[in-house]
Amino acid sequence: MIEFSTNGKTFASGTLTFNVAGLSNKQNLAAAYYNETTQRFEFLPAAYNADQGTLSFTTTHNSKYVLIDKKSWEQTFRAHLSTVVDGTYKPYIDFAFIIDSSGSMRDTDPKNLRKTAVTSLVYGLKYDAASPLKTETVTVAKSVYEEEKGYYFEYPTVTNQVYSLSDRAAIIDFDTKARTYATFSAHSSTVTGAVYHIDSDGGTNIFAGVREAVRLYDTYGDNGQRKIALLLTDGQNNFATTPDDLNMLKEAFEKGITIITMGLSKDADISLLKQIAEYTGGMYFQVQTAEDLEAYFKSALENSYHEDKDKDGLDDFYEKTAGMMLENGMLIRTSTDPLTGKDTDGDGFTDLEEMGEPVDMVITADMMPEGNALVGQTVKVFKNFKSLPTDKNDVPKP
Repeated sequence: MIEFSTNGKTFASGTLTFNVAGLSNKQNLAAAYYNETTQRFEFLPAAYNADQGTLSFTTTHNSKYVLIDKKSWEQTFRAHLSTVVDGTYKPYIDFAFIIDSSGSMRDTDPKNLRKTAVTSLVYGLKYDAASPLKTETVTVAKSVYEEEKGYYFEYPTVTNQVYSLSDRAAIIDFDTKARTYATFSAHSSTVTGAVYHIDSDGGTNIFAGVREAVRLYDTYGDNGQRKIALLLTDGQNNFATTPDDLNMLKEAFEKGITIITMGLSKDADISLLKQIAEYTGGMYFQVQTAEDLEAYFKSALENSYHEDKDKDGLDDFYEKTAGMMLENGMLIRTSTDPLTGKDTDGDGFTDLEEMGEPVDMVITADMMPEGNALVGQTVKVFKNFKSLPTDKNDVPKP
């Protein structure tokens, strides 16, 4: 935020120049000010000088100005638009369970309670029993034993009759490498049968699991469904994080894939798990023991649906998982407790009173990179943001 003032003196125009050479996003930056009358950002012609590493723009009045990364703005809008069809929320979800099967799980989850937790959730996925039945085809792992080969996996396809309006789930196992044990299916027993192939052997290649999930959504995902992945690990990533890995997270976010991460035990790679969640609009849970897994999985699942359990007028999914979007693309999240989070910071003002009512905003050409397909679409944003609902010292001004 840049506040420009001439201490009451009048002027015809002035040019402001900023050194942006050290910024990685410098070529995407645009200059704007917030017009209080029209209640929208007004963009100003800006020139980037590659030789000097500067960005300049000219103004004719005092105001507060911001430099906005249009590419980041686009990514945020795209991810939020991925949850709606024709202006209404997509009611059903494609869940990808990305489950750690490394050797350390023998100690942190000796009773295989992570399998019990996933199984419980799969049997609790939502569906519309009044919707027509349809035939689905699923690729699912099958353990085979042959005298010469010992145990190995085959991956046959199976067909099921399922409700046409339903959540679906897929199972991904990762250790040193990742493998899909069941592609997306609305058939609970097919998915839960695949869960029990998860073992406890090998290293921890977290990004192999994430990459497999992105591939799964690309190949088998349904664009009529929302996309939420739940990643569980108990250890440190044994493989170096590369720029390609981080770019993949950004691409996942642009495709509308939200990744909720869970660290089991204090030895989990907490920093990386938080980064994965942050990059993809998800949230991070710290799980102390395997006995707590089912409760945390359940909480993550409940926060994935469009509901308002604390009756504060805000959608739980955006409030606690994806983030509530301000007009400038900033995301704000509140309490992860769906029942007692009406006033997250306990300052006497509800989260809705602090955020203000969400309103529809049409994406215009000046807000997006040139030729962008999002222009003309409508997103819900919080234009009347008053104070941060997670900071009791930040309260609405009178």
